Amino acid sequence: MMPARVATGQAASSLLVRPKQASRSCVRPGLRRPVVVVRAGANDASAGLSTRLPARVITGVAWASLVGYAVGFAPKGSEALDMELVSSLIASPYSGEVNYLFESIFNSFAIIPAVYAALLMPGAKDQKPVPAQPFVVGSWALGYFVLGPYLALREIREEPVERSSLGFLTRNVLEAKWNAALLLAFATFLAYSAASHFSPEVLADYRNLLSTQALVSVSSADLATLSLMVYFPMVEDMRRRGWEDKTALAAAFTAVPVVGPSLYLLVRPSLEE
Repeated sequence: MMPARVATGQAASSLLVRPKQASRSCVRPGLRRPVVVVRAGANDASAGLSTRLPARVITGVAWASLVGYAVGFAPKGSEALDMELVSSLIASPYSGEVNYLFESIFNSFAIIPAVYAALLMPGAKDQKPVPAQPFVVGSWALGYFVLGPYLALREIREEPVERSSLGFLTRNVLEAKWNAALLLAFATFLAYSAASHFSPEVLADYRNLLSTQALVSVSSADLATLSLMVYFPMVEDMRRRGWEDKTALAAAFTAVPVVGPSLYLLVRPSLEE
């Protein structure tokens, strides 16, 4: 994590639960077709809460655990060496000068926040109790340290939205298949770079950095948390797009860090105009 990166509450909207009644047809004067009125029952409300409350609790606990690790358990190491590592990563991002494994981890922070943005922004309009944009933008610098509180506090929105109702950037970039293809290509390149240069020596060097340097240990923990917690926004996004019967696939996409979520963006259904 770069220096800027090194440097949970109310969430659900109120639910009006009415006594459960069977669906009934009401014929209004002057209408030739019956209008079907469906009333939500207590069981429907309970089902909604059962899928939303655990997501908030888990994402909140994950954030608290990450902060606790960074503050109390991560190695302090040398700030000067951390700065030197950052300089090398910026100057020669894929050279292996630092470590091939950590170079792939570090550069994944250009991908995973974009994946989160593509998952969260379609449901970001008039978010309560906090707006989405500051947290989503901040995740590019501070990862889950910024994004975690938003995931724990926000309203979970699984209702379909029209693409035309989205903001310009969300509609034309985050929803675009070319954007998903670029993210997937970069993620695949990073995975290939790490795999093709893997060796016992590279692994031992990474483990040494992991146990001695704050930049490496906290960045690795941050990416691991982001990669696990992406499951919940992905399931929400699937339901928003009519993939209620395919939400089990979210675990498969999540199981392949960075590459899997990027692939999901490429294959997910487009929103209706």
